[in-house]
Amino acid sequence: MQIQRLSWAGVRITVEETTILIDPLGQIDARMERLMGKQLAELTDLSALSQPSGVFITHEHADHFDAPSLLAAFGANVPIYAPAAAVENVRKTGLHNVTGLEVGERVEVGAMHVTAVPSVDGLGFPQVAWVVEGGGKKTIHCGDTLWHGFWWEIAREHGPIDVALMPINGVVLQISYLKPHSSLEAVLTPVQAVEAAYILGVKTLVPIHYDTFDNPPRFAQAERVVERVRKAAEERGVSLALLAQHEHLA
Repeated sequence: MQIQRLSWAGVRITVEETTILIDPLGQIDARMERLMGKQLAELTDLSALSQPSGVFITHEHADHFDAPSLLAAFGANVPIYAPAAAVENVRKTGLHNVTGLEVGERVEVGAMHVTAVPSVDGLGFPQVAWVVEGGGKKTIHCGDTLWHGFWWEIAREHGPIDVALMPINGVVLQISYLKPHSSLEAVLTPVQAVEAAYILGVKTLVPIHYDTFDNPPRFAQAERVVERVRKAAEERGVSLALLAQHEHLA
């Protein structure tokens, strides 16, 4: 299994001749830019990637489900896999080949098996994490989940897991339609990501979903996320791989 970090929460996973993408992001629309600000780092040009065997979406936020870039790069019939509750909205974008999975359901895509497992979205949208198996390896991609109590269940049912792809930006949001505003993080903090990886018993934690957008006070990333995730990983004895954009996990 080869894992390549793309931009933001996006990754590309390859096993033999099968390649899947999870939460690939090539652009943000004007509505998301008003919330998140302009990107601070380059976003992946999805049209430069080879046609995937499938695209897996953890949830339908536009920074994880970039329908315009998917349509432009791969066409309307690219296989899309999403939480079952999000299928209707995904199809409204013009993508036709959409499969919805409930938590616990599993799909075979070429040389990989992918299972939807529990995840919790900070704004109450339907979200899953994806456990990907292939080539004798297993990884979990957690979208932009916040802390929840399913880690132990996931570890029991799907362990051992080799690699965890975890958000670490600990963002605090001020969104107009969510009032009163919360002062709590809507995404895992660096310490929480390490703790989740520790409970899951993963061999390697790969941080995602950080240092690309920061637009306080509307979308405020936690401070010193890389420093804090390094410190927490060292204290917990969790192996950490900080991948640059387009870098592969060794």
